[in-house]
Parts: sequence; structure tokens; C-alpha cells
Amino acid sequence: MNKLFTITVAASLLLSSSISVFAVETNCINPTTQSIKTESESVKKPRRKFYRCDVEKWVEQGIISREQAEQWKAFNKKYEAKRKKEMDQVRKMTKEERSSYFEKKKLERKNYFEELVKENIITQEQADKIKEQILQRHKNREKENR
Repeated sequence: MNKLFTITVAASLLLSSSISVFAVETNCINPTTQSIKTESESVKKPRRKFYRCDVEKWVEQGIISREQAEQWKAFNKKYEAKRKKEMDQVRKMTKEERSSYFEKKKLERKNYFEELVKENIITQEQADKIKEQILQRHKNREKENR
């Protein structure tokens, strides 16, 4: 009887201690779970489009003039209105029409900065400087997220 009682007490102590250890381990945040949480949080945030840039910063840095910034903002409003109208049309399409539309669209891909240069809002040199800064900022963000 003593052996049975001893075994029961030992088993219950072992079981209760293993449950508490499991609970402590699952509450612990290690770098892997923390980075996963950060990535999932970033998915929830709306990402800024490549063409929605902070033109004021480039005015301060002297890359573009104030007049060019105003023209850029007006161009951006027209561009976004055009994209919104296009997406409204796409929503009304059937699945087959949508897939053929996007296949055609894939072939005629346009560069936002090329359009800015074509409209004489900024020069090609300015566009190259801005692209370089944007790419550098993306590289810095990638390093921070690691």
C-alpha cells in the first residue's frame, strides 16, 4: 500500500511540474516568434505604393523644386484617379475577362517615373536620384527587420 501511495504521489508531482514547465515555455517569447509577430503586424499595415513618395523631403534635399513638387502632386492625383477608375472597371468584369485583361496589362507595364519624365515634371537625372534613395531606404528597412 505504501508503494502504491508513493508511486501515486510521485506521478502527480511529476505531472504537475511538467505542466507548469510547459506553460512557462509557451509564454516565453523567443526571437523567432517575435519576428513572426512583427511580420504579421506589417502585413496588416497598408503598404505605401512606390509612386506615393514624400516629395517634400526631396524638396528639402534640393533634388526637386517646389514647383515640381506641386506638379508631381497634381500628377499623382490624376494617376490615382485613373487607377481607381481602372480597378472599378476590373471589379465589374467576369473572371475570364479579368484574366485576359491582366495578361494584356502585363505586356504594357509602365514605369511611374518614366511617365513623370515624359510629362516634363522631373528630369531623368532627378528620377534616377529619387529611385536610388528609395532603393537605399528599402535596403535599410530589410537590414532593420533582420
